[in-house]
Amino acid sequence: MSETAIFLASPIGRRFSEAYDALVNRWPPGTRRFDLASPYGNTHVVASGPDSGRPLVLLSGSGATLTEWYSVIGQLSRRHRVYAVDIPGQVGASTPSSTPISSVPDLLDWLAVTVATLGVDEPTLIGHSYGAMIALAFAGGGFPTDGLILVEPNSVFGGMRPEYLAHALPILLSPNENRERRFLEWETGSRPLDEQWSDVAALGATMPTTKLVIPRRLRSVRPEVRRRTVILAEQSRVHDVARIAENVHSTWPGTQVEIVADATHHSLPMYPDVFGDVLEAALDESGC
Repeated sequence: MSETAIFLASPIGRRFSEAYDALVNRWPPGTRRFDLASPYGNTHVVASGPDSGRPLVLLSGSGATLTEWYSVIGQLSRRHRVYAVDIPGQVGASTPSSTPISSVPDLLDWLAVTVATLGVDEPTLIGHSYGAMIALAFAGGGFPTDGLILVEPNSVFGGMRPEYLAHALPILLSPNENRERRFLEWETGSRPLDEQWSDVAALGATMPTTKLVIPRRLRSVRPEVRRRTVILAEQSRVHDVARIAENVHSTWPGTQVEIVADATHHSLPMYPDVFGDVLEAALDESGC
């Protein structure tokens, strides 16, 4: 039995799966769940929206899982065909193979295989945090990309605050449910987070994972994607938002920048409610 299977069979793992499933069950009628095979494992996909809609691929923050998009999926899927994915080997419902993702080329190849298997030629990628880093690296690697919406991309347009790294370090060294909950409460300033999603994030912190592959040197990656928006959280504790916005304008001219009031790095994309409107406006602005 794999480490993932052992975890999912444990009391904590069962609670994790129950919270995960409960969130996905809140997605719009007609939503489908399925797995796609790849050399790196099975990729769990949740798809919603009209088949004729422009394809959007949602890439989540590390540890957040695809369930973090629950509050905006209804709005996005009215006009678009939306695919949310979990990365094999990371927290979520995907499962790694015996040859897991172990390098940036592997990571980008996994996404390319996933997109191709979905039958999508040029996706619009919407990535949050770590997912934004993957989206940028993918477009910068020359893979066909119709649009980019980067939500709170870290280590792309500037460094991370030492205070944030200090609070995150205990979780990186020894993750557990209570530490994850305290960390989220600190970063979000006790803003209202959905209880089921908080359970997914906190319980998922103890899930066995493969090595997290992080795209590097992204500060020089500025692909010529015609449609691109960077969305920042006004109260983010990850970085200096004003400086990040300035760096986006100076290093990637023509990129739309939106700052969401009362939002933090980890409250997005769930809070505030206006975030769905911000995403829709970004898609309209880009012609998506």
